Amino acid sequence: MFPMSTYETFAQKLYQTFKNKKRFVKPKLSCTDFTIVNFAGEVKYQADHIINKNKY
Repeated sequence: MFPMSTYETFAQKLYQTFKNKKRFVKPKLSCTDFTIVNFAGEVKYQADHIINKNKY
């Protein structure tokens, strides 16, 4: 995905890119988590899990 990114830089890129989207929610207390709101409700994600999963 982003070979040299860290959890924080990946999350910051998401926050910057999707900050005006109503379905993307940035939590107040975390710098690497985010929430996507879809038809079934809120789904919470952690940037560190996404990067680790897609690293290999």
